[in-house]
Amino acid sequence: MYVEGTCTGMFELLEVIKTTAISAGWKVVGEKEVLYNDIPRDAKYCIPDGDIYSIKANKTTPSRSSFRVIMPRGFKPFSLSYEKNSQNKGVTLYGVLFDQTRELIFKENLESNAAIPVPFNEKEYIQIEAIPNGGEIYDFHLNLQSSSPILEKEIFLHNNDDVNNVFLNFKAFIEHIDKTNLMFGTSTGYSPDFSVEKQINTKIGYLYGDDKEMEYKISINNSRIVIILKIHHPGDVDQKNEVWQFAYLGRIRIYGGEWALPDCNAVICSGFESLRWSEFVKANIQKPFLNAGGNFIEILSTAFSSPTQNPQNCNIVAPPNKSIFSMPIICYDNSNIYGELDGVINVVLPDGVNNGDEISIDDKPYTVISNGIGFNKFDAFAVIKE
Repeated sequence: MYVEGTCTGMFELLEVIKTTAISAGWKVVGEKEVLYNDIPRDAKYCIPDGDIYSIKANKTTPSRSSFRVIMPRGFKPFSLSYEKNSQNKGVTLYGVLFDQTRELIFKENLESNAAIPVPFNEKEYIQIEAIPNGGEIYDFHLNLQSSSPILEKEIFLHNNDDVNNVFLNFKAFIEHIDKTNLMFGTSTGYSPDFSVEKQINTKIGYLYGDDKEMEYKISINNSRIVIILKIHHPGDVDQKNEVWQFAYLGRIRIYGGEWALPDCNAVICSGFESLRWSEFVKANIQKPFLNAGGNFIEILSTAFSSPTQNPQNCNIVAPPNKSIFSMPIICYDNSNIYGELDGVINVVLPDGVNNGDEISIDDKPYTVISNGIGFNKFDAFAVIKE
């Protein structure tokens, strides 16, 4: 199955992945989300710096001389509450804006709760600090509003096949420094008690997203999913060029018998740490990770790579009649040839073909993508549109 379109942010892309997978016969075995007012204190997007903590709704906090909250996106505070004692004579509240301006919101003697006054309740802060006017803060609780009420959302997919058993797991999330990314992994099982990164025998990769419009192309079958993601914002400070990312998640086409390696799942992604989309360099298609024998190992592939291994060095050129040369992308290491990527092939292209163009190989439609920023026809491959 193949779909393409545009979306705004990774949460919308996650919904597209979910609905497309269901249409292709996959089953959602788990789904959960974390809202802005329900952030676990040990969350990866909290800055571990002394007394900096996140908000936990309806959760008492240890008494402390001050309480700071740092959020990955700006939010509008509209009320707060805390438990007052004989020593605590009120609370002073400061807010920090995106430009790092620190503002005094109010300094009052509160009994238990208060609304944030105008105009501060209309401003978007990335940090709030509460300091008691004597004594300590007890059971501090800040209520807030955000343009994006969800901090992260996970879905866990199973291909509904007990023989060809594949689990694909995804987490869309937002972080500090304008990151809105998609974490994903393939695992050999599913536990509802664990998040994406803690599932059984998993390897985590990322696609880097943006809060603005993005273009996606998704190819999914019963064994794997391939995602192409294009971001182009000429007005961005850090990256004005088109950024085309590529992800492959799931089984490869196995050599040596269809079920010779039942858990031969691959992970190809934009990177293995959470970065801003403008920091993307290349996907790891030349060195994919493969689950072979119960462990993920980094192997090699025959994917074309410029400049040292490009088709020119192999004397492979596009035929003069402007037809397209193609060959499979084989996965191997020093001891084994495991198989080939499913629906992703090497191509040598004639002039005039670019990223995102549709080409025909053996009477089947493919989408062209070059690995990296910009387009290099000697560093390109194609993804099947089915």
